[in-house]
Amino acid sequence: MLGIISVFSMLIICSVTDMKIRLVSVIPCILYSMAGIVVGMLQGEKPVYILIGTLPGLVLYIISTISRGEIGKGDAMVFITIGIWLGIVKSIEIFMVALFCTSFCMMPILWLKKKSMKTQVPFIPFVLLSFVIINVIEV
Repeated sequence: MLGIISVFSMLIICSVTDMKIRLVSVIPCILYSMAGIVVGMLQGEKPVYILIGTLPGLVLYIISTISRGEIGKGDAMVFITIGIWLGIVKSIEIFMVALFCTSFCMMPILWLKKKSMKTQVPFIPFVLLSFVIINVIEV
C-alpha cells in the first residue's frame, strides 16, 4: 500500500511539471527512488529484485540517450522509480497502458491534422492515468 501511495504522489508531482513546463524534474524521482530502496530493504526485499524492477526504466534511459532525447530522460527516471516501488511486472504494465492511452488520445488529433507526429506530448499524465486505471481494475 505504501508503494501505491508513494508512486501515486510522485506521479501527481511529475505530471503537473510535465504539463506546465514540459519537463519532468528528476529531484522527486531521486528522492522517491531512495525512499523506495530504503523501505524495500527494511521490508526484507532482496537488492537484486529492486534492481530488476529498474530494468524498464533503464531501457527507456538507454533509448533516450540513443534517440537524443526523443524520449525524455525524466520519463525514464519515473519508470526507474516505479520499478523500485512496484517491481518490473507492474512497471511494464503501467508503461504499456500509458502507451495505449497516449495513442488513443492522440489519434483524433493527428487525424484532424492539428498536430504532427513530431509534436512532443507530456507523457507522465498518461502514466498517471494508466496507474489509476490499473489500480482500479485490480480492486
